[in-house]
Amino acid sequence: MMNHWRGRLADSIGEVDPRKCWLVVLNLFGIAITSVGQIVWRDVLNPDGLSYLEMGAHTVEKGPGSLLNLIWSFLYPAFIAAALSVLRPTPAHEIAVVHLVNELLVIGASAACSWFIWMWIEANSYAFGMEGRGVLRFCILFTFIYALFLWTAFSFIEVSNVTPDMIVMATSFAGAACCYQIGKNPNSRLRYAVLGLILGVGYLGKAAMFAIGILLLLLVWIWPPGRSVRRRYFGITGATFAVVAMPRIVGLSLKAGKPTIGEAGRLNLIWYNFSGAQFEGWTGDPPEYGTPVHPPRIIRSSPSVQEFNAPFEATYPLWYDPTYWNEGLNPPFVLRKIWENSKVRLRQAWEIFTRKRALDWGFVILLFIRLVFWKQRWPDWHQLWLPGWGIATFAVFIAVYIEPRYVAAATVLVWSAAYGLVMGDRTARVQQVAVCAVAVLLLAPMLQDTWHRIPSVRLFISGKAPVGWAVRAASQLERAGLKPGDHIATIGDSFTADYLRIARLHIVAQVRDEDEWWKLSPERLAPIERAIGKAGARALVARRKPASCECPGWRVTGDAGVLVRFLDQ
Repeated sequence: MMNHWRGRLADSIGEVDPRKCWLVVLNLFGIAITSVGQIVWRDVLNPDGLSYLEMGAHTVEKGPGSLLNLIWSFLYPAFIAAALSVLRPTPAHEIAVVHLVNELLVIGASAACSWFIWMWIEANSYAFGMEGRGVLRFCILFTFIYALFLWTAFSFIEVSNVTPDMIVMATSFAGAACCYQIGKNPNSRLRYAVLGLILGVGYLGKAAMFAIGILLLLLVWIWPPGRSVRRRYFGITGATFAVVAMPRIVGLSLKAGKPTIGEAGRLNLIWYNFSGAQFEGWTGDPPEYGTPVHPPRIIRSSPSVQEFNAPFEATYPLWYDPTYWNEGLNPPFVLRKIWENSKVRLRQAWEIFTRKRALDWGFVILLFIRLVFWKQRWPDWHQLWLPGWGIATFAVFIAVYIEPRYVAAATVLVWSAAYGLVMGDRTARVQQVAVCAVAVLLLAPMLQDTWHRIPSVRLFISGKAPVGWAVRAASQLERAGLKPGDHIATIGDSFTADYLRIARLHIVAQVRDEDEWWKLSPERLAPIERAIGKAGARALVARRKPASCECPGWRVTGDAGVLVRFLDQ
């Protein structure tokens, strides 16, 4: 009997595909090192993340209408709302729940990337000389592209940042993999519909994916991903895409009072090409740009003091709904200015794409080997859609505004296509060594960074981790006398307001030039403070003050270093 079960176990082990085992190992490795970052930064929230957290919280409290924001993602705060409604965290643990959502999205992006890599290798197996063999080479190539994914996730997106960019990565990889699936089985209408579903979900994750999704449809129409692909079936893809995207488009259009897919692209185009990135509301300067509808009220120009008691509830209203505070901003569009700025962004895009020298030199070495051991093989034009989609994604952001996190997935797609172009079947061992070296150089900084963070993770697991700064600052503000729901004014940076969210305080005024503020005498400060008090602020809050400033009335709330001055005492 025992021999029987041993035999069955041996047979089952023999049937296990080592490639799938390696896929699982790499995914577990990626999840492990990304979760370390989420644990270490569990109490930290970036400005965009604050808006997403509050949208999620408002969705739980008021309903799904809170997800319709003209600039922020729809799907990301929906995920946050789901997590908040299930876990019901205390204010001190809200941010940690958001990081848990982030890690779940990393897992989804990792799975989508694995699907893409598998399909990419399968589609190139003949060119790589791997038909029916080459398990080791498969694993090496898989490791290389997966290392590229982890590198962009860490270096471009920064996995601990609370943004929807991981949704963009997941849908981009899933869309590319689905295109390969269509090329493999072009008669399956379901796969065309699935591609449309993926692109629609990408748009719900980030408005820019609407244009990027349409560009993919155009590219696969021009260069179908397979010889037998039926172009007319992409009509199914477009219809499914429209069905998924249309509810959000209709909701945003009704809210804006005009047809729109979202205002993020328009505002970024204005901010980074015309108006100098006025993130804190538009007050009407210059006059030829229009008439502000909801400008922040200027209490004083020097130092700059603004009041913005909004008709909606938010910790920092100016960044919760930037479209509200920039309504009426409509500068004359000068194509020359956009063109000049686009040339600058083109250089930035090239620097982003080539920022890792290991990738550059690895490609050059493989290209040299390919030319030396030349075997005539023209590129398969059925694969041109892949680099084309990546380049088109770069072009979308070059036209408006570019950051590394916006083009993380595109970077992986273009480098995958570039390496696939210069790899052949005649120098397999040399290529394996080169690709392994590049993968190691991509992973080494992440492993080093993760290793340095292990002590913090051990403290967290043992329950001995120190309380985060934001949680301590919020607690100390409450002990100082501020209550949840109180209105305050901030001195200096208002974007870093995670501690104020935990304390449930609302900023209704801000002093933008803190250095100038601390130089004013008590006599000159008195009328400004009275005006801020009339705007509804109960207290002034600052994160620092000059050591030389006596600053009567101010007191440090505790070891977090936050200062408060009550205006009603």
